[in-house]
Amino acid sequence: MAPVETEYYDLLGVAPDVNDTDLKKAYRKQAIKFHPDKNPSPDAEEKFKDIRDVGAHPGLQHRKDETYTIPLTGSLET
Repeated sequence: MAPVETEYYDLLGVAPDVNDTDLKKAYRKQAIKFHPDKNPSPDAEEKFKDIRDVGAHPGLQHRKDETYTIPLTGSLET
């Protein structure tokens, strides 16, 4: 079994076995904390970009897809 890649989890400050709800909370918390409009620190923008990349990581994206499924059939009209 390959070791679990923990870089993205470390950025969010959570363990790799975190549940999906806490993962989402950690992502949002860090994104707000390092958003350039909210944090004037010179390195905030770079950290924000790193956190943004976490949300686009295929492994974590897969976890989000399993949690938030949108049906592709049906109509939006009521």
